[in-house]
Amino acid sequence: MLGLRSVTVVEVLVRPHELLVKLRLTRSRLVCPKCSYTTRSCYDTRTLDSRWRHLDIGTHQTWLSCQLRRLRCPTHGVIT
Repeated sequence: MLGLRSVTVVEVLVRPHELLVKLRLTRSRLVCPKCSYTTRSCYDTRTLDSRWRHLDIGTHQTWLSCQLRRLRCPTHGVIT
């Protein structure tokens, strides 16, 4: 329904006028968004979840929440 790839829905919280979808990344290889560099090693993982607003479902605001990983690209440095 959300049209997301490489993630798994871990939990869905329904609150008054809000829907929070907690996600987990499933891709094992990290990819630099600026070049074709890929790696399995993670530079670090953010301790706090990042949140994004998604399209509303009915009268509920939809929020996506996920813990992000960063990689160290040899050309571009540390990238989320």
